[in-house]
Amino acid sequence: MESGSYNASLESVVAVANAIKVNIGELLVDSLEETGSIKDSVVNFILLDCTPEEEKILTKNMKDLRETIRPYGIK
Repeated sequence: MESGSYNASLESVVAVANAIKVNIGELLVDSLEETGSIKDSVVNFILLDCTPEEEKILTKNMKDLRETIRPYGIK
């Protein structure tokens, strides 16, 4: 599975996620096209071990950066 030499079944991926005690999204995050839910998962994963103050600072910085880059039409 890890080498990509064959396609794993959904049941196999779920079993691996359960065995290593991670969210299945963490296993798939680099393999899927970005969607709103994947983006949310990545942000949540980053903020997972932050203190409330760190989370507040990072969230404000993301909002500020969004407003900074919007005039450039970056997609």
